[in-house]
Amino acid sequence: MHSSTELGDLAIILAAAFIGGALLRQLRQPVLVGYILVGAVFGPTGLGLAADVEGIRWLAELGILLLMFYIGLELDLTHFRVVAKPAIITTAVQIFGGIGVMYVISHFTAWPIKTVILLGCCVALSSTAVAIKILDEMGLKQSFGGQTSMGILIAQDISIVPMMLILGAMDAGGTFDIMGLVKLAIGLMILFLVLWISVKQPKWFMRWGRYLAKIKSRAMKDQTAITALAICFAGAALAGAYGLSAAYGAFLAGLALGRTKNREKFQNRIQSIFDVLMMVFFLSVGLLIDLNFVMEHLVVVVILVSAALVLKTIINVVTLRLQGMTPTHANLAGAVTGQIGEFSFLLAATGLSDRSLDVEAYKYAVAVISLSLVFTPLWLAFLRRMKFIPALAAMPGEDMEKAARSVI
Repeated sequence: MHSSTELGDLAIILAAAFIGGALLRQLRQPVLVGYILVGAVFGPTGLGLAADVEGIRWLAELGILLLMFYIGLELDLTHFRVVAKPAIITTAVQIFGGIGVMYVISHFTAWPIKTVILLGCCVALSSTAVAIKILDEMGLKQSFGGQTSMGILIAQDISIVPMMLILGAMDAGGTFDIMGLVKLAIGLMILFLVLWISVKQPKWFMRWGRYLAKIKSRAMKDQTAITALAICFAGAALAGAYGLSAAYGAFLAGLALGRTKNREKFQNRIQSIFDVLMMVFFLSVGLLIDLNFVMEHLVVVVILVSAALVLKTIINVVTLRLQGMTPTHANLAGAVTGQIGEFSFLLAATGLSDRSLDVEAYKYAVAVISLSLVFTPLWLAFLRRMKFIPALAAMPGEDMEKAARSVI
């Protein structure tokens, strides 16, 4: 049982997170940045109100499952096909480029190959939450550059699952055992089968959706949110039982449910639960930031954050320009996806638990990822002031299709 003092401290932290998020919203910045900052301030190395973060960390793990489920639920493969080619190519360049950079650094740090791959994947991912918020604030979500950004984020969301499967099947030296290869093959086969059905045979999911609606209408009329959560955690439990990632199972459950006609209903009903768990997740990220470590290594951390933002933006823009995209749209999509994403925390935590990352490397990863999210709005404001990102009006659908054809 938790003492009244601990519960009081937790209440103070959650109230401060709400205020921090509201303040960032008033400043027209992503609210998750406020949650991270509040967590860092109230964490063990800050004011110390949350000396024991295990309870919040447990809730954050539930948040990860729900986030994967929600991404699968809202994944729109129909619109993704319009910008699939530049999105997939750019995502692949980000992944292999990140791994390549980490491989070069490993010559000075003696990292094993699994650590190199894990950190490379961490750097490659971008923040869906931050990017969507920024595109919304700029009114550019429907422009071709905005849609390309969304396509890159979707491609990254899909790539998270193979990343987790590959890293889970790999030992520290970067080799696979027989069982690891079997699990990897099964996981990838199921993923691509579900994606193929989603695009080529969507009626299969529609039939399942009608069957689910009948069951829900008879036994669970007012429990849509409970139904969605049950499906999410059932998928996670089944995947975990077969030795695969629980997050992978939650993603597949959301992907299957998202192809039915009940998609919007489930999204609306679980939105409030999703918002609460996401606040807890990003709050826990802030709690994990070691402020003493950041201050002791401030120069190195700032250099790493700056290098990540600048190099990733340049690589994205160059990759999109080489595919025939105009500078206007390439600059927008490249800059908006230039930060390091929230799922990188999940990969870093996985690396710490299986000892692919030591404690110091993990602290560096958390600090760099967190500050990348915090500084992204400032970085984009700087790029807009320098007119690297012009003030675009959202392009109508016909113009977007024309721009897409010029690339595809």
